[in-house]
Amino acid sequence: MTRPVTPFPQRGVLRRFIPLMAVVVVVPWLATLAAALIAAAGLADRGIASRAEIVGTGIAHDLEKALALGLPLDRMAGMEDYLGEAGAVFPEIKLILVVDGAGRPLYQKSDAARPDLSVRLVPAETDWPALGLVLQRFPIRQGAATAGEVLLGRNAVAQPANAPRILIDFAVALSIALALGGLALRTMLNAQVMAPLRLAASLEANLARSVYDRIAPPVEQSLIGTLLAEMNRVVTGVNDRFARLRSYLAEVRDLSFNKDAAAEVAPLIERIERLGRFSPDRLTALAPPDAGSLPYATAFCAGVGAAVAAAFAARHLPPGVALGGVALGLAVAVPFALALGRRAPIAGALALGAWALLNGLGDGVVVWLSGAVLGGMAAALPFQAARPAAESLRAGPAVSAAGGLVVGTGLSVLCIGGAVPGVLVAGGMLSGLAGLLAAVRLERRTGLTLPRVTLRALLAMDRWWVDGTPRPKGWGLWLVTALAMAALSRADGGGAMDARRLAELLWLHATPAWLAAALVALLVPRSGAAAMSLGGTAAVGLLLALGPVGPGTAVALSAAAALGAAHAGFAASGGWGGLTAVRAALTLAGTFAALWLAGGSNAVVAAGLLPSLALLAGIGALPPLALALWRRAVPRRSLPLDGEAAR
Repeated sequence: MTRPVTPFPQRGVLRRFIPLMAVVVVVPWLATLAAALIAAAGLADRGIASRAEIVGTGIAHDLEKALALGLPLDRMAGMEDYLGEAGAVFPEIKLILVVDGAGRPLYQKSDAARPDLSVRLVPAETDWPALGLVLQRFPIRQGAATAGEVLLGRNAVAQPANAPRILIDFAVALSIALALGGLALRTMLNAQVMAPLRLAASLEANLARSVYDRIAPPVEQSLIGTLLAEMNRVVTGVNDRFARLRSYLAEVRDLSFNKDAAAEVAPLIERIERLGRFSPDRLTALAPPDAGSLPYATAFCAGVGAAVAAAFAARHLPPGVALGGVALGLAVAVPFALALGRRAPIAGALALGAWALLNGLGDGVVVWLSGAVLGGMAAALPFQAARPAAESLRAGPAVSAAGGLVVGTGLSVLCIGGAVPGVLVAGGMLSGLAGLLAAVRLERRTGLTLPRVTLRALLAMDRWWVDGTPRPKGWGLWLVTALAMAALSRADGGGAMDARRLAELLWLHATPAWLAAALVALLVPRSGAAAMSLGGTAAVGLLLALGPVGPGTAVALSAAAALGAAHAGFAASGGWGGLTAVRAALTLAGTFAALWLAGGSNAVVAAGLLPSLALLAGIGALPPLALALWRRAVPRRSLPLDGEAAR
């Protein structure tokens, strides 16, 4: 028996391809950034030079008028104040120097922020590049002669006024390109590498069991496709040999006039049939090993849709209320999908249409909040409807969902900043339709079963450590997720926040979460994934308790990265399933409802004032204690749950 091929070398393949993808994507973008900054700096330099020419020409003309009235150039009163007023018009001008015809300095005015320019400067003896200045000279004429010059010094390196915006837009566009590139890379690897490798492993396993009636379906021309073609040729040859030999023996048995020969042939036919399974008529193609990249695509589209719905709702609602509405819609989508089953994509399409209709026609806080909830439902229903994806969610779809959040928030930054929110609505609609189509494709596959949801299974204790093994169920992780979302959505200083600023903050927090999730999915083995999830949960709890957590701060970015690592670790541990999705829905809905009743997102400040030990004790101890008391009060038959020993 031959050793079977490893069926899922996905991590090793991704580890090799992702650095190459990063180089291929990042290097051209860096070149584009450098070109944009150089062009912006050149444009800014020309603009400053034009403004300096206006000031220098004006000063020279005024001095020429004074000379025409008979005033001497070296004894003009009030020149200090006059030059100060002229230089204050354009702050880019750091020095104004008036010299006579022999080059001797007469009047000088410099920027107060540059004390090195306050000393008396002689143009012929001064190293202007060493001072970081570029000089522009404007002659002062008295009749046909030159009476002197006006020298204006400006910064040698022009800083474009829109440089921060260029950098932000570049970072947003780069993150969008990386997220889309990651999804495209996963799709390409799955279609050209992973799926053919799984087929090769299935063929080799069949050969080990002497099964010769299945071959691999045709794949794209590649190295692995050539390997599959050779394996198919081997299987076909062996199958034909078995079929011809059995056909010959059957002919001897049925057509021979020697009865003894027929009796001797019958055991040989039975032995051939026992040696291996073959098909005398037609070989059957192996079924595709899984759903391919559709679960990743649905998760990605769900992330894009949720981010777009949150950004659009935040144009009319406070940040915490907008995020809470979308999170509530995501939470409500889970039980809806479990209840509707195959009809969930229809409900998703209706929610998507209602969201677009409310955004176009609605007015009022209630309408906008309803639109946020419908947007969350429209984003999550397609993915939750794809039950195999929801039940077998691993770190890969979790990373794809985080990448979708990055893309959605990045599109929000670009569209809202460009005052084209209609493009944002169109992007949300396209993402929702793509997710619906992928969900319908998944739902058409055979072997779909509705997960068995019982109250005992749903309310399983969040056992953080059992028999030396971490066994989280997700209660604590989703609790700190809801608290962190409420904390990170607060406006700076409690003041108002425009939609673009909120979109930038959402993108700023989604990006480190996505990067951390990708690193955990690639580098952390499954044996340590659960411990990584618990460590990330504890880290977020400590950051929330010890803070202060403010939007865009280093503590907030650390909390976002810890959340991404915790969720990716939990998904990679294999503990994610339909029950976890329901637990997440209950936790998110309950936490946001409690914060709403307590006074909105500002109530999370109270959580920040809690000592870290008390917060972690509440996360790790109170839910299991409450469930234990409830089960004690309502005794029932104890059954094994999720592979755990019955208690």
